Amino acid sequence: MYQLTVCLLDENKEVLHEYKPEPVILDPDTDDCSWRQVTQTFHDYGPGLRFISFEHGGKDTSYWNGWFGVRVTGSSVTIDL
Repeated sequence: MYQLTVCLLDENKEVLHEYKPEPVILDPDTDDCSWRQVTQTFHDYGPGLRFISFEHGGKDTSYWNGWFGVRVTGSSVTIDL
């Protein structure tokens, strides 16, 4: 299971906008467990943005032999002025 939360925060670190999609769940018994990409673009969020909080991670929910949780690569936050 992989979870992601991205928040746009003001100067007091209060949330202006939040992106928290449903967790991505991979099950080796029912799918090929290929890489999945999760992306989000914020538009027209208004004035006051000062910080971006990016939190992600995951865990193995069934403890399959040889599987040790989520694998994450290429994570980034890009700002386009």
